[in-house]
Amino acid sequence: MVGFEAGGGIVALDQWQRPRWGLMKGFTDVGGRGYIPSRYGLVETTHVFPTVSGGVGAIDWSGTYSSRVIEVLRWPRSNLSFLLAWEYDPGEGHYLDPPIDVMEYSEVAIAVTNTGNAHATGMVHETSLPIIFKDDDSGWSTSPLTLDVAPGQTVRQEIRTRGRSFIRLFLRRTDAGKSTTVNVVVSYR
Repeated sequence: MVGFEAGGGIVALDQWQRPRWGLMKGFTDVGGRGYIPSRYGLVETTHVFPTVSGGVGAIDWSGTYSSRVIEVLRWPRSNLSFLLAWEYDPGEGHYLDPPIDVMEYSEVAIAVTNTGNAHATGMVHETSLPIIFKDDDSGWSTSPLTLDVAPGQTVRQEIRTRGRSFIRLFLRRTDAGKSTTVNVVVSYR
């Protein structure tokens, strides 16, 4: 669990530092610098800690020169995003790691932005394991989703995740003579 001193929130991270659930809203300078309260009323969370009852507590500075000590009574289902790749050249083809764990969510959206000079193509594979063995496709879905992202374009793929365990994104550039870089953002719903 981590708190956001520069924004109102508590986020649980997995072993790859990806958000798993959270209550969050960031700091903004739109219309003037300041904090925007989250839908749960958190403004500036400075400490996250275990409670005596085994839950999660936090200190949130939501008033003028005052704070609140709160306890999370039930786990929220929030929309969260994480950066899977930034300015990454997929070269001749690579699986982006870590695998995307989708067991707890009803939908995931993958947005791939091509910031390079050549097309990037790819496939989204479903797997029951957090790894895919390159020489054995028995764990893959039978009909992977395909992606084709032109230079300067963003392609967003929404995937229903009911019954799925993990998905893996495979990307490659189509023209070996040109550079291609991609940015990939994954959003849970």
